[in-house]
Amino acid sequence: MNAILFRVRRELKNNFLDLLRHPGRLAGYVVIVLLLLFSLLQSLMGPELPEQTSALQDFRLLEGIYLGVLLLLGLPTLLSGIKQGTTFFSMGDVNHLFCSPVSPKIIMAYGIVRQAAASLLVMLFLLFYGVMAMEAFGVTWQGILLMLVGLAVALVIFQILALAAFTFCSGRPGRTKGVKVIVGTVLAMIVLSVLSAFLGSGGKSSSILAAISSPILEAVPIFGWIKGAVFGWMAGEPMAPYVYTGLTLVCTGAALALFFGSRSDYYEDVLQATETAFERRQAVRAASEGGASQTVTVQRKIKVRTTGLKGGWGASAFFYRHLCEMRRRSPLLFLNGSTLALLGVSLFVCFISGRSAASEGEPLSPGMLMLIGLGVSSYILFFLNAAGDWSRELSKPWVFLAPAPPFQKLLWASATSLLKPLADGIVVFLILGLIVGAGPSTILICVLAYASMGAFYTAGNVLSMKFFGKLSNRGLLMTLCYMVLLLLFLPGALGSILILLLVEGAPAFLVGLPVVGWNLLITGLLFFLCRGILASA
Repeated sequence: MNAILFRVRRELKNNFLDLLRHPGRLAGYVVIVLLLLFSLLQSLMGPELPEQTSALQDFRLLEGIYLGVLLLLGLPTLLSGIKQGTTFFSMGDVNHLFCSPVSPKIIMAYGIVRQAAASLLVMLFLLFYGVMAMEAFGVTWQGILLMLVGLAVALVIFQILALAAFTFCSGRPGRTKGVKVIVGTVLAMIVLSVLSAFLGSGGKSSSILAAISSPILEAVPIFGWIKGAVFGWMAGEPMAPYVYTGLTLVCTGAALALFFGSRSDYYEDVLQATETAFERRQAVRAASEGGASQTVTVQRKIKVRTTGLKGGWGASAFFYRHLCEMRRRSPLLFLNGSTLALLGVSLFVCFISGRSAASEGEPLSPGMLMLIGLGVSSYILFFLNAAGDWSRELSKPWVFLAPAPPFQKLLWASATSLLKPLADGIVVFLILGLIVGAGPSTILICVLAYASMGAFYTAGNVLSMKFFGKLSNRGLLMTLCYMVLLLLFLPGALGSILILLLVEGAPAFLVGLPVVGWNLLITGLLFFLCRGILASA
């Protein structure tokens, strides 16, 4: 136990020294902390919100958002854990702890505690949204703290469940399919219950709030239980929070018992996932800071359809390699599961919005429905873009070592990240436009606007790489990147708003042109200004 405590102390010290050696990253954290303190002080010193008759409706909206965040955080973790396992550990833990004379249970407890500590950083990121929740919904600070603690605990529980699911399904394809079917069935039940509650209440805006805050959703294992416990404690209910908390603890304990009681070797179960995670993290650090990367090759059974890059020379080889990797993931290249998910979310949101407005006697025009779909898709794209080919390319040292001009490498290595939003936009907005009855020009401008947002986000990642030495796809740097991108996006958005206000009956194509043009201009400018970032690791 003393050895583990010593390792924790040294790790904290080394992380602090590493932060001091990177002034740009340190400055970013300082700015974020100052903004956070300013927001907190402003909220605490501001006048209290008066109680309004619509406060309950607003609070029900907060319940639905909270459940959606839990699903967004938990489902990818569970599905990824079923497929390739998850881990609480780094390769340093593998080299030092796994071979040490320390009880595996103590090591597991150490991993869980460290994961809980990492979740605190997510809580700091979500504090910005907590301040907005205080202002929009009149939530007290105790309520904000309960919601943040619930999310932090949920992140740890999701990792434990993913680890137990991988242990249960490892080497058993039948079990893997069965667990995936169960997860898909639970998700379908949530969607169908929301739709049925919405349609059964007349399809008005109040029906949306009743549907997403339905007590039936609190019966959903883990996701609904955590949400029911958090909001039960906030409301001061006498029994429900204790019941949901107990169910969550029992389920988590059962997952741990399944994991420790399995016949498979604990170290072997987590070693592959640890190596895979190490491969991504350490190679990024080596590529961005000039260190050597130790690549760990994980053997997997791959179905080979075609071989070779089919083209490319010099810097363009990165683009053709990305195409080759895309063929392995999907035969349709740029179109994959994320395209279908994006289409499904856009159709769902537009259906709910259109039905709600129509039931209140104010039907939305096809152009407005397309705008809603564009806004939702662009917000989701911000998170999808962080997992694109450009981000993955930076996890390997070859893009720095290739003997080609840095600007060419930058353009070719990010080409698929620029083209995928265009392909996704064509599919999503063509289908959405045909369903809502939008005109060809409206569909075209939505496709161009979505593609320009993808290019804009990619340029933001390039800018983050320039100043911080790594991509800001997690933690507090993600907050700073989001704020900077928002400031850069504002001029184009203001231009479109001015056209909408000043030009009566302006077509959608004309309204969207300033956004598209500004995004492309900023993208080109950022790429040019950061053209030398791949010159040296």
